[in-house]
This record gives sequence, structure tokens and C-alpha cells, in this order.
Amino acid sequence: MPAFPTVDSTTGKYLPNPSRPITYGVKSNNTAISFDSGHEQRRQRGLPKRTFEFKYNALSLTEYKTIRDFYINTTACGVYSFTWTDPIEKTTYNVKFNMDIFQGDYIAHSTKGPYYTLAIKLEQVL
Repeated sequence: MPAFPTVDSTTGKYLPNPSRPITYGVKSNNTAISFDSGHEQRRQRGLPKRTFEFKYNALSLTEYKTIRDFYINTTACGVYSFTWTDPIEKTTYNVKFNMDIFQGDYIAHSTKGPYYTLAIKLEQVL
């Protein structure tokens, strides 16, 4: 299973850690049936999944392209799962991208080139 990129594919340097905060969530896998009497019945369809949201505030062009190319080529725009290691807890999860649009925002240009912000949303695969 492929891993989320931690090294810039062009320069060989490590990618920066995401900016704080990293948002941790739990997505339930429950279903609810409502009856005419007003009662509701709930049941669990599977285990709950963890969700992760984080942002990179200043990626160089090559760093941005490394993550973008991973999204497009390796995961087929979120179809295939991969491993991601939480930089805080140091725990590895099997995840998929949980976003329909991969969008980086151009924020600045310096002598070293353009810089981008990038928001990432991941969902655990069980």
C-alpha cells in the first residue's frame, strides 16, 4: 500500500509538517429509521471511522506538485487508499482522501518561487 508523501519528489527534501491545528473527528456509520408514530430506530452499520483535516500554509511549487501528483496518479483522485502517519500521535492509519476537489491556493512569490496553501481531508478505511 502506498504511503502519503513525506519527501519532495524533485529535491529529495522532507516535506514540512502540516500547520496546526490538525482536526481529529469520528464519523459514525449509523443508520436511522423514522416511524409514523414519531419513534426512531437506530442501528450500527459498521465501525466508526476517524477523520483528519489539516493544512499546509507554505508549500513550495515542487512540494505542492508532489502531493498533487500523489493525489492524481497514485490514489486516482481519492479512489485508492494509502497509509498516513499522524505527525502528532505517530500512529499510522489506512486512509483515503475525503475531498472531491484538490485545490491549492497561490499565496506568495519569492526569489525561490511560488508558495501555496493546501487543505487536506482524510477518512480512515477499515
